[in-house]
Amino acid sequence: WEFNIHGGEPRRLMFADHAIQPAIAARGDRLAYTAFQLTSNIRKADTRTGSRRSVFAPATVEQRLPDISPDGKQIVFMSTRSGSEEIWLANLDGSDTVQLSNYHAQTGSPRWSPDGHWIVFDSRVTGKPALYLVDPATALPRQISTKGIDASVPSWSADGKWIYFHSGSLEPTGRDALYRVSPQGGTPERMAQARGIAAQESRDGRLLYFADGERDAVIYVLNIATGEQRPLAGMPKLGIGSDWVLGSKGIFFVDFGQQPGIDFFDFSSHRVTKRIPLDKQPKLWGGLSLSPDETWIAYAQVDVASSVLMLVEGFR
Repeated sequence: WEFNIHGGEPRRLMFADHAIQPAIAARGDRLAYTAFQLTSNIRKADTRTGSRRSVFAPATVEQRLPDISPDGKQIVFMSTRSGSEEIWLANLDGSDTVQLSNYHAQTGSPRWSPDGHWIVFDSRVTGKPALYLVDPATALPRQISTKGIDASVPSWSADGKWIYFHSGSLEPTGRDALYRVSPQGGTPERMAQARGIAAQESRDGRLLYFADGERDAVIYVLNIATGEQRPLAGMPKLGIGSDWVLGSKGIFFVDFGQQPGIDFFDFSSHRVTKRIPLDKQPKLWGGLSLSPDETWIAYAQVDVASSVLMLVEGFR
């Protein structure tokens, strides 16, 4: 992107996809940047045996942030198969693939409503993070009003009456907070003094679990009725604050160590067990999703990562 330092709206440079680290020549009209190529695919693993296989046919693009439908028959995910990060829907075998967003901007974090009728996601199509709601039957998303408050990484309450979201910077000194808003939009309600991301509500609607940052994150538990919050005792820090999922008996989370895998923290014993060893590196900010019967889990795996230097002549 570029913008005038004296003001004005940012403008996307359409010729530069997957671009990072731009550098403009001090003399002349050249722009250099790194084009990053990443192939990541969504896989599934059995939570009891640890066996793994592809959810659907591998692609040569980036696919991550899966969420399994409440009936266990479909999966929604972020993919760059159309050239930009968009929300897609498919059956578990990869058939009947449908594109649900077409914003040509950073879009992701899709989550099914508990009744399976809606999908909420975030996008930065306006330049700021905002929430969008789409009926998978019509594929016509609409923005959810949060009264000017930036909103990203949404999730649903157990009864479907609220959407939790993160607002603000995730930097250690940033002013960020957790909010909830009605799916119809309105003035968001701040969740006590909680700050963090990837909020997930317990099935009985009493507790809210969330990570307090993007990296080396601590899981906190918030009592929704009283506003009391505390760190989850015995739970290890997360390598990435979004790469975990709440189950009925504990939390599954990605271990990005020398031997990567998906571990399980048991609520009753406070013990961590290695459940699913991974033969390839899991995708950072790839997300986890647990099937309704908790017998399998979807995750994103990096298959290919590469980069090339690009040069643009006549830039100015």
